[in-house]
Amino acid sequence: MGIGIKQPVSPQNKLIQTNQRMGVRGINKMQGTTRMIWDSVEVAGNKTLRFFKNANQQGFPFTNLQKGNRLEVGESLVINYMNFTLFNYTEEGDIYDKWGSISSLLADPTPFALGELNILIANTQVMKPIALNNFLPDQNKASLHENQENFYFDTQIVIPPLVEFEVNLQLPDELSDDPNTWCRCTIEGVGSIVAPRQTF
Repeated sequence: MGIGIKQPVSPQNKLIQTNQRMGVRGINKMQGTTRMIWDSVEVAGNKTLRFFKNANQQGFPFTNLQKGNRLEVGESLVINYMNFTLFNYTEEGDIYDKWGSISSLLADPTPFALGELNILIANTQVMKPIALNNFLPDQNKASLHENQENFYFDTQIVIPPLVEFEVNLQLPDELSDDPNTWCRCTIEGVGSIVAPRQTF
């Protein structure tokens, strides 16, 4: 008796299947793309950083979402990796500086390393909390011997169109007491966008 070996589901197929189960038809006729979304929050005084929740109150370069914490019609995203970066923004004079990774800009990354991450989609927790120390190079499975802070997900989490989502960091202490310091969460993966005429 032969043993059947199931082929792994590609991110593209997972995106289509998840949307179809939610009643979103025609997603396979949309333009496939590499999609990257980001949102930024102030860190001073905050032990809980909620990304994307209030994206509609911000603009470029703090976020690249125009409709708040949801993707638009025909848009979907399969999360491949996520990372966090810091930058300084001084409102007076619109000065942006000191862009960099968590480990490079924080003298002591302990408050970040001891924190945890969770993702909500449609107000539903889609994974158990992940320890944030796994984003940092010394414990990041993807970093090898490089200064790598991208965290690659083992499961294909799909963000469907028109569904609210947010990424939350729970920290034991604030990352910085500098009122000009912001933290950006970036998510990248396979996605879809509206194709009004044809796909390429």
